[in-house]
Amino acid sequence: MNRYQFSAGAKTACFWGVALLLAACAPSVEQQKAWVQQGDLRLEKISSRAVLDAWGAPAYQFRDFVQFYRLTNGQHVPQFRVPLGEAPTDWDSSADMGVGLFLAYPDRGQLVGFLEDRLVYFEKLPPETIHDIGKMWQREKQFRPQRALTPR
Repeated sequence: MNRYQFSAGAKTACFWGVALLLAACAPSVEQQKAWVQQGDLRLEKISSRAVLDAWGAPAYQFRDFVQFYRLTNGQHVPQFRVPLGEAPTDWDSSADMGVGLFLAYPDRGQLVGFLEDRLVYFEKLPPETIHDIGKMWQREKQFRPQRALTPR
C-alpha cells in the first residue's frame, strides 16, 4: 500500500505552484529586450519574441527540425553551420534536436537560433554570408515536399 496518496486537487495545486514559481524565475520580456538592445545575448534566457521586439522583423526567417551540436561553452551550433564530415570546434560530443527557429539580420551581421523558444545560438557573420544562408533557406522551402496532406 502506498502511504503517500494525494488527491487530484492537491496534485493540481502543486502543478500550478511549480508553474508559477518557474514563471516568476524567468526574466520578463522587457528585461530580455533590454539585454538584446545592449548586445547582451544571453543563452537560454532570451526568447524569440524579445529579439523580434528589439530588432524588428528579420530579413530571413527559417523554422525546421534541426540537429544542434552542443559546445563546451553552452552554445549550440546548428548542423547547417558545420561543414559536412566535420565536427564543430569545442563540441562536447552531445547533440539536441528539435524545431529550431532562426532569424537572420544581415544589416546587424547577426544570425540567431532558438530551440524551444530559448536562444541557443548566435553568430556574427558578414552580411554576404547571411544572405547566402537566407537564399539556402528559400531554396529548401521551395523544394520541400508537403509533409502532410489534409484529409478529405
